[in-house]
Amino acid sequence: MKVGITGGIACGKSVILGMFAEAGWQTLSADSIVHELLDQDQEVYKAVVAGLGKEVIGADGTLDKKEIADIVFSNTDKRIWLEGLLHPRVHEQWTASVAKKPDQNWAVEIPLLFEKKLEKYFNLVVCLACSQKTQLSRLCSRGLSEANAKARITCQAPLAEKIEKSDIVLSNTGSLDFLRKQFSILLQKLN
Repeated sequence: MKVGITGGIACGKSVILGMFAEAGWQTLSADSIVHELLDQDQEVYKAVVAGLGKEVIGADGTLDKKEIADIVFSNTDKRIWLEGLLHPRVHEQWTASVAKKPDQNWAVEIPLLFEKKLEKYFNLVVCLACSQKTQLSRLCSRGLSEANAKARITCQAPLAEKIEKSDIVLSNTGSLDFLRKQFSILLQKLN
């Protein structure tokens, strides 16, 4: 079984991915792969500096992910360019990992799953959803301004569209216990 996990930013995709891992599933996060590429791939490092400018180099010489995010979420052309650089590499890594263990149950978190038309790779797509007020609150608690938070939300397909295209929708506006109960029901159905 291959489950794709998607949803809006700050809706709890990583939390659900962790629950799948606790349940013994193989898990992958597209965001984690992006962070690895930015931290460890010299070809990506050079391309990002060439494409976005030297201001993305942090004081310690590594790429400053906050600066990169500030640039790409305020400039559509640069965001599309960065996605063009990173997404093929991310896709290659997660599909190769899944191919190495094809008989395992997999949960793969991909925020832009529908935007990149990746649903065909999964038996089931689970969407995490919450209110925009909750998204904004969570993003602001991570240190973003409300304007930056809204910019990040609008860079993804509308949550309503993701909900409509998904096989299962889990609500994460309530408590963590409520989300765990929903996950437990989902896991029973999958087993």
